[in-house]
Amino acid sequence: MRLSKETILSIQRVDEFGYDFYLSAYYFEDPVNEKEMKYELARLLRAFPEIKPSVIDELIQQIRKEKIGPIRLQAAVDYVIKNFNWQKPTVSDVIKFDRKLRLYTYDEVCNKVTEGMNMNNFFMVPNSGKLWAMKTDAMRLGLTFLINKK
Repeated sequence: MRLSKETILSIQRVDEFGYDFYLSAYYFEDPVNEKEMKYELARLLRAFPEIKPSVIDELIQQIRKEKIGPIRLQAAVDYVIKNFNWQKPTVSDVIKFDRKLRLYTYDEVCNKVTEGMNMNNFFMVPNSGKLWAMKTDAMRLGLTFLINKK
């Protein structure tokens, strides 16, 4: 699989200086279907019965708008159920959940190698504008198909 132009645009620059690059582990998922969405929202309602219907309606709209996939939605609901410690979760508590692959510039990879890491620990992410990632991070996030792709 090659990264598309849209994938390159989805790579995020994050931190106060704008120097860190990330790619969502869930980027390659198709959007969740209605059956999967209803199942996950039912789980959320069983865990938090005090959530208002208007919040669920807004959550459904945001899930569709953000094109969240089934694996990300399940992981988000799991995360909220396991970690939420306030009265009831909000739409953003579910929507903001993501797992990201840290991407590195060539200079950053060279610095890591200088610090003692092996260059074989990294791979160039295909069609990413020459960004690199650690193989172990990609494997942990289920993105092994990116490794050794041309």
